[in-house]
Amino acid sequence: MTVELLGIITESLHGTKTVLESSELFTGQTLNGEARLYFKNGNQYEGNMNNGVMDGTGTFRWKDGVVYKGAFVNNSMDGKGRYEWPDGSVYEGDIRQGLREGNGTFSTHTTKESITYTGEWKNGLKHGHGELRYHNR
Repeated sequence: MTVELLGIITESLHGTKTVLESSELFTGQTLNGEARLYFKNGNQYEGNMNNGVMDGTGTFRWKDGVVYKGAFVNNSMDGKGRYEWPDGSVYEGDIRQGLREGNGTFSTHTTKESITYTGEWKNGLKHGHGELRYHNR
């Protein structure tokens, strides 16, 4: 998943706010270092920028409450990361283009049980070897 950067408001960690259009972000002439991005759709990013793109370590928050913390490469969630959902579910492990890919652990909880899967993932789905555990609460 590549994050689309269109017409956002940026705020440096020093408090300077700038309105940038998408063409400015991709020229390689703006935004290096730590920054906060506030997207018009309500999403937010805080973290490292390199030549105008999210690159390095950062946190992306969707307006629906989902949070991703981890590595970004050229505007894509890629590397080691952690997703947190509003219902308390968590995935931590390998991410490729925004999807669970490689090895990782997903856990979720209901009022009656908790479920944890640790193992291999492909295209965001459990795939290959892994262990699925159910625990009564």
